[in-house]
Amino acid sequence: MSATRWVRTEVPDVEQWRLLGQFRYARNVERHLNQRVGQSYPPGTEDHIAGAMGQAEAYFAAARVAPLEISPLLGYYGASSLLAACGGLMSGAPLPASNHGMSLEVPAPDGK
Repeated sequence: MSATRWVRTEVPDVEQWRLLGQFRYARNVERHLNQRVGQSYPPGTEDHIAGAMGQAEAYFAAARVAPLEISPLLGYYGASSLLAACGGLMSGAPLPASNHGMSLEVPAPDGK
C-alpha cells in the first residue's frame, strides 16, 4: 500500500480533478493498470475507466451550474461514474452494473 500524500491547496476541487484528470485518457489508465495488475485485465477496461472518469467530471461540472431541481441528480450520476472509474482503477476490471444502479418493480395486480 502506498503512503498517504497530502496536497495543500486553496481550491481543492480544481486540484482534485487535476490529479484525477490524468485517468480521462486510456493510455494513462493502461499504464496505471500495467503497473498495478499487470497485463491480465479485460480488453476495453482502459476505455471504460477513461470514459467513466470523463463523465464524472462532466456531471460534477454540470451540477455546479444547474438549477437546484436537477443538480442533485447530476451529482448522483457524477458520484456513480467516479465510483465506476475508481473501482476499475483499483480492481483492474469494470465494476458490474445494470439499470444505472436502479430498478423498478411493479407489484402484481393481486398486491403480491
